[in-house]
Amino acid sequence: MKLIFPPEYQATQYEVALKLMQFISGREEADGDDLAAWMQKEGVANSTLRNLVIPKLVRVGMLARERRNPTGADSRDKRHRMVLKASNRFGSAFQHIGREWSSVVETWRVKRRKIA
Repeated sequence: MKLIFPPEYQATQYEVALKLMQFISGREEADGDDLAAWMQKEGVANSTLRNLVIPKLVRVGMLARERRNPTGADSRDKRHRMVLKASNRFGSAFQHIGREWSSVVETWRVKRRKIA
């Protein structure tokens, strides 16, 4: 989390992100109502969570955001509900980066052996 939200520059976002990931880890998914209740309980600002923390965690692949289609036809049900889930994309990306780096280093070593 310190890579994404460096605490010395983004202390509030870092703390909110830690709390959010701990909350998400204890459940399969969280919808808007779950998040609203959690924000109320934790005293987290809506704008910080929804405008800064969630989009960045989705972008780096720690969270997956889905939109659920509305179920009814009444006027309150026009919006698509957001659901957050923990995602493996972040870990997969780092594994890929690690494999690519190993390949680059091995290529350098082979080229050095051929020259010598």
